[in-house]
Amino acid sequence: MSAETFRARSVTVAILRAETNDMVIYADTIFVNAGYDGLFNWQEGNMSCDCNRELKFRRLRGEPDGERPCSEGRYAVMIIADGDEIWRDQWWPKDKLALTPSSS
Repeated sequence: MSAETFRARSVTVAILRAETNDMVIYADTIFVNAGYDGLFNWQEGNMSCDCNRELKFRRLRGEPDGERPCSEGRYAVMIIADGDEIWRDQWWPKDKLALTPSSS
């Protein structure tokens, strides 16, 4: 990572529950600089695991936390900034648009 100062970047995050095709969409902030795109947390960090994605999904929908086993592929994420997709999980359905949720 660069020693350059980080800046906040506003993003829209969509989390899709693969089993039901339900989606939540919310505004978030990532921190970026010239040498860092701010996506590590979603790609390899805490938010790359279904247990944390499920927790975020449930809380945004007002559902109880429940059991959240660690896994990969039960929840898919797409991140949008400035109207453009900047990253999505490889298992995000190619025909699913983040800005048209089935339910939120």
